[in-house]
Amino acid sequence: MTNLTKLNDVFAPLVPFGVGFDSFPLFGNFASQTVGYPPHNIVKSKNGTEYYVEIALAGFNKDDVKIETIDNTLIISGQQHNETDEKLEYVYKGISNKSFVKKFALAENIKVATAKFDDGILTVSLEVEIPEAKKPKLIQIK
Repeated sequence: MTNLTKLNDVFAPLVPFGVGFDSFPLFGNFASQTVGYPPHNIVKSKNGTEYYVEIALAGFNKDDVKIETIDNTLIISGQQHNETDEKLEYVYKGISNKSFVKKFALAENIKVATAKFDDGILTVSLEVEIPEAKKPKLIQIK
């Protein structure tokens, strides 16, 4: 077992909670893991300039969800405010309505662009911002 494989095993649980760190070979093998409630995906555009955090929120609506950033952390939380009908009793309850908080560490150059809630899926769009000093510059030949 190589040292890189050992490090991947140690840091594997952290990958589902970080965005923009996948360019390190250490994290590359674990992008498809799913951890915790509610289930989520972290998707990267093929050109590498955008990421999407998708969270499955069956039974929630957009008023039940709060999205904020603090420092380099994306925090998504939810609490349902649905009132239950006193005349109804669940025979089987398979759809969870428990509150949640999900935190995602963002690389320094990752910024939240937009958020949308559609068909029970919350999608938070993130953009990679390349600082002017790191952008390629064309040098004119005289």
